[in-house]
Amino acid sequence: MCGIAGFWSPNISLEQGEARDALKKMIASLSHRGPDADGVWANGQVGFGHRRLSVIDLSERSNQPFVNNEFNSSITFNGEIYNYLDLRNSLEEKGYKFKTKSDTETILLGYKEWGPNILNLLRGMFAFAIWDGEKKELFLARDRLGEKPLYYAWFNEKLLFGSEAKAIITWKGFPRKVNFEAIHGFLSFQYSPVPNTAFDSIEQFPAGHFAVIKEFGKLELKQYWSIPEVDSLAKRSTTDLILGTKEVLEDAIKACMVSDTEVGIFLSGGIDSSTILSFMNDLNPKKTQAFTIGYDDPRIDERKYAKSVVDFFDIDHHEFLLEQQSADCLSKLVWHFGEPFADPAALPMYILSEEARKKVKVVLAGDGGDELFIGYPRYFACKLMQLFNFFPQSINKTLQLIGKMIPKSSQSLPMIKYMKRFLNDLALENHEKYLNYVSFFNDDMRQEMYGSQLDNFLEKKTSEILEPYFKERSRFMEEAAICDMNTYLPGALLRKTDIASMAHGLEVRSPFLDYKLVEHVSKIPLEKRVKGFKGKNLLKMINKDRIPESVIERKKMGFNVPLDNWLRSGLEDLARDLLLSDTSKSRKLFNYDYIEGLLKRHANKTGSEEYRIWALMNLELWFRMWVDGDSVGLENG
Repeated sequence: MCGIAGFWSPNISLEQGEARDALKKMIASLSHRGPDADGVWANGQVGFGHRRLSVIDLSERSNQPFVNNEFNSSITFNGEIYNYLDLRNSLEEKGYKFKTKSDTETILLGYKEWGPNILNLLRGMFAFAIWDGEKKELFLARDRLGEKPLYYAWFNEKLLFGSEAKAIITWKGFPRKVNFEAIHGFLSFQYSPVPNTAFDSIEQFPAGHFAVIKEFGKLELKQYWSIPEVDSLAKRSTTDLILGTKEVLEDAIKACMVSDTEVGIFLSGGIDSSTILSFMNDLNPKKTQAFTIGYDDPRIDERKYAKSVVDFFDIDHHEFLLEQQSADCLSKLVWHFGEPFADPAALPMYILSEEARKKVKVVLAGDGGDELFIGYPRYFACKLMQLFNFFPQSINKTLQLIGKMIPKSSQSLPMIKYMKRFLNDLALENHEKYLNYVSFFNDDMRQEMYGSQLDNFLEKKTSEILEPYFKERSRFMEEAAICDMNTYLPGALLRKTDIASMAHGLEVRSPFLDYKLVEHVSKIPLEKRVKGFKGKNLLKMINKDRIPESVIERKKMGFNVPLDNWLRSGLEDLARDLLLSDTSKSRKLFNYDYIEGLLKRHANKTGSEEYRIWALMNLELWFRMWVDGDSVGLENG
């Protein structure tokens, strides 16, 4: 796991000294991602930089950028390839000679042999750049599910790229113009939807894609992988599906344990992390080190569930308490993310990663379990709504009329509020309904909230981002999960995991995102993955007698923080200072009477506004740090 950066220019050759200096600045901004080694390589037309976190082949010979003089090629690579030894054996049989024992060299020689088809053979998480000096081509690629990030920008007849946007911004003269379309998207989704970033000139490289660059301004993205449709697995018996999925899952976890350093686990006490631990315990003769974070708030504290798992297995357990003063690291989070990001779970992930890194370099985590095995409560709202799609239109219109008749004054009661929203949603297309389930600020809120700087985007519906994933009204629940796999998972969850963990040089691997497991489970019909309105049925059946029954049957809690209490005590003054200051108002982003109302409703406990307030705090801090100030090169982590 590492940090990568680089440039390419078709016409302008930089002096060696100038190129190396520019690359050193780029990777200096990524020093946290790779504390073990750094390096740069340049030939004038192209240059690579690298920060290394050594996990496979710990020797110096595997430092990057890695150059193969025989084939006039080089690579800078971030990630881990779990099946690199199998690929290496295949290449050695074809006559290739290796100088290292690394997965990096395997990718480079594999590209020489198979070209872009190497991507179909790689099992792991990755983002990398390869320079083919013989063809004068630059090859960029990102893994199937988007576990590893990659950003790029065209600037002054050069292509710049890096693991984080901040690496690109270090380039001399690079503009920091704000992309307000991305801000518009952020206010819906809590992250900037692909390909946008909050910087007008920088884009995100999409997951499951590659590009070959030969000419300036021409980066033609090609998709090499997508989530498969349900197929013949639908005909298999439940017993066969349990045994088959268990086998593929065990193989995925085994693959993710390939390492020359110790592998630990993030343990929440939920079914996802407990499942991974149970297989790790079978596969690993040594005691697994597990890491759990909790709160002095019983509503969201999961430590008791984690303890039941710890008592069930023979493991070393490390438990940490996230206290309110830990929220002081908000500015550090804003620096590390480099653009607005509002998932509050980034905070415990940041603290937990910091503590885990004191013991191990690699941990496994349960990212992807909810999307793959259908665990989010909103999926079952989709299932309920899906039933109404089969009702006669006249009935639905009557129900919609009833929803409109419910007065706003009665919506202080949560049940009435949700009923009105549900009935109103009947008139919407599935992608519009789903936006209402996942968005921070819906269309009505934005109409009231937006100021002159954002007014132009009111007509641009963020639901359009979700629309390509909703094709059949009768498959709302299934398509919602597929939508999340393509949007929310890489945009929010995996970005949170990558940035918060790599801030401390910790590698996090997600077995549920092993592409072989994703392909296998995606081919299983939903009725075999869920039971009625209860999710993860298939995963629960796999875990019978493997983990405590209390964990299998517990209600989903999620990775939350007590934001509501924090924003009524220690963070209340900070929120008002950020959101209602003259500095904030000068941006003309919002109607600040509306913002004042948000703060008052939350303070008076007349509205659940904490997540929206948190999002706006992150946005304002980002403006102050990355637009008003000069944060590049200032390590706040």
